[in-house]
Amino acid sequence: MYNSNETERQITIDLIRELIKDKYIKKNDIKKIISDYSISSQEEERIKMEEWYKTLGIERITKKPFYLSPPYFTDKEMQEIEEKNEFLLCLPAGLTAKDLSILFNMPSWVCNSSLVSQFPETEDLWFAVSKNKEPEYLDRTCYEGMRMCKKNGKLNMSLERYMVFCAYIYKITEKFPDQEYK
Repeated sequence: MYNSNETERQITIDLIRELIKDKYIKKNDIKKIISDYSISSQEEERIKMEEWYKTLGIERITKKPFYLSPPYFTDKEMQEIEEKNEFLLCLPAGLTAKDLSILFNMPSWVCNSSLVSQFPETEDLWFAVSKNKEPEYLDRTCYEGMRMCKKNGKLNMSLERYMVFCAYIYKITEKFPDQEYK
């Protein structure tokens, strides 16, 4: 259920949609109003990821309203992510690999196996990944790649992070990264 502020917000959004639908106001009017208010790059990324998850049906899976916290990167760090040609992705708090497999339509034995530990994030985890199609350290062994990631201050991929990464790449390219590089 929504709290009272969220209910008022939803009623307002629904009213605006009806006003647009009934041609009392135009979409360009809304765009003009929005352009008068600048939002931070952190808020822009939060909105983008939150809408993606909602479109996929996250609220149907979790059975509760879904909201992401904004990325905790500074403006300078957000700029560096852009300059490094990276995506900013978010693994929402509390989601298991099983939840993600349903959300992204990625069924796997791994999500139900007692051999695989499931440690959902306790807070929304924002992380950056390269936009390059070719994986880094492709010419290295697994252990060398892990050492290079650690040395360069990169976060290793958990199963859940990798599922978010794969689903996002699929959204953009309609191919999973592992289809080309195995």
